[in-house]
Amino acid sequence: MVWVSWNKINMSKEEGGLGIKRLDLFNDALLEKWRWKLFHELNSLWGRVLVSKYGVRATIKEGSLTNKMSLWWSDIMLASGGENNSNWFMDAVTWKIRDGKRTRFWFDSWITDEPLVMRFSRIFSVSTQQHNLVYNMGYWSSRRW
Repeated sequence: MVWVSWNKINMSKEEGGLGIKRLDLFNDALLEKWRWKLFHELNSLWGRVLVSKYGVRATIKEGSLTNKMSLWWSDIMLASGGENNSNWFMDAVTWKIRDGKRTRFWFDSWITDEPLVMRFSRIFSVSTQQHNLVYNMGYWSSRRW
């Protein structure tokens, strides 16, 4: 009996392997593609359907809608976590606030590297505006907030 390691199987044919894709990486890439499309095509028909069902950028970490999430949606939200729980997708993305209608005030990293809910958890716990967007919390006027 001959044993072949997965590393050998996943190597390209040029490198002496069988050229079989690593399905875990391929699946993550496809899920991240859907995630990217959702944030950039929010006004498309399928984007509007997903937002009406799950909300803008609903995440499992917040515990929002977990009972109503399809397996596909929860996989999209968890795709960046990976085995070591790194969030490579969100780390690689730079958000532009623009009018603030798509950026959550407390849960998105729009000012610093971490969401405001992490930095100011005590203020968040007493806030009556926990699910507001930046758009609803203020505006820029003459270079001042």
